[in-house]
Amino acid sequence: MRVRITAPPVDGRANSHLLAWLAGQFGVAKTAITIESGQSSPLKRIRVKNPGRMPDNIDISQST
Repeated sequence: MRVRITAPPVDGRANSHLLAWLAGQFGVAKTAITIESGQSSPLKRIRVKNPGRMPDNIDISQST
């Protein structure tokens, strides 16, 4: 997923903004989302614990 954040990457504000946005998209609390890798990188790997819903732009179907 590609996301553009308007908060500046200073003092973790961009990451905080990203987590808040993702929490809204997945219907979870901000604490249910963690940045697994890429804390200071534009490319990040995140984990969402028990998502309440899946955003429309994410396809979770598995191809065989």
